[in-house]
Amino acid sequence: MGIEIKNLEFQYEKFKLKIENLEIKKGKFHTLVGESGCGKTTLLRLIAGLEEVEIGEIIVNRDEIGYIFQEPLLLPHLTVIENVCFGLKMKKVNKKKRIEIGRKYLKELKIEDLEHRYPDEISGGQGQRVAIARALVLEPKVLLMDEPFSALDENLRENLRILIREIHDNRKMTSILVTHDLNEAFFVSDTISIMKSGNILQTGNVETILKKPKNSKVAKFLGYKNLFKCEVKNKEMTIVDAEYKQNIDKKDGEYNVLFFPEDIILANEDKKMNLVGQIENQRRLLYGYTLDLKSKNTKWQVFVSGENNEYQLGKIENWHCDASKIYFFEEDNHERL
Repeated sequence: MGIEIKNLEFQYEKFKLKIENLEIKKGKFHTLVGESGCGKTTLLRLIAGLEEVEIGEIIVNRDEIGYIFQEPLLLPHLTVIENVCFGLKMKKVNKKKRIEIGRKYLKELKIEDLEHRYPDEISGGQGQRVAIARALVLEPKVLLMDEPFSALDENLRENLRILIREIHDNRKMTSILVTHDLNEAFFVSDTISIMKSGNILQTGNVETILKKPKNSKVAKFLGYKNLFKCEVKNKEMTIVDAEYKQNIDKKDGEYNVLFFPEDIILANEDKKMNLVGQIENQRRLLYGYTLDLKSKNTKWQVFVSGENNEYQLGKIENWHCDASKIYFFEEDNHERL
């Protein structure tokens, strides 16, 4: 089953959660991502029924929800298999049957050898796997996860991301993950909602979010650096704080714009120079280099692909960006950049 949220309002901490409309389609893996305090966990708890909806509507069958908390929250006096089967016991499934079901999930999560241990005898990563098994034994149609990997080291996090995505695909569940980690969101998600101060700034698939951020708030959250305020007059664009001019087919006015770092290239005889930039820093990446440039009162970031880096620190180079690749936000909020 899918989930639909309509005209939701809920007061939490100092913010009000306001979601006009959010639909998570059946069988999709959706991630709520944003900084701490933006309302991600509150929204998840409202979907689960752990908080009462004040205004609006959440359409979901709560009898079919499984919930994985940030901490495993295992019962210390019960063994691993007893923790996993606890929900089945509450449903009055007989002991033989629930142990059989529990062992199946322990095996799938590769922790069958922990069956008779107690929570204080296993690691954090193992405990989180037990928590996942405990949620799955009830065969939920919707799986809700509140930053379940945040306390784990990076290797464990990566392994559990892969595992949870495989589980989602195998069971064709509707899954919702809360995280503040963009890499985690991009790795597991079909769709993403970026949240800030109780509002959803943008919802879309990974490609749309990355290549078509709705406004400069989204672009900032994604970590983009080349965000500038520009003025267009008589088909000429000028960035006020940089020595940058560009002919462009846009109406006169002020805009916030984004230059993707891979679209800024060295100017040559065939390309008109737009930007004079001094190389201040360079960082080696897997498939190339990121260069930090300074031009007048602005900082720019450029991505250069390839193995060999011929760019020297302190060197002043001429750069170019094709007008068709300059990104004008769908929603120009004119906020201070």
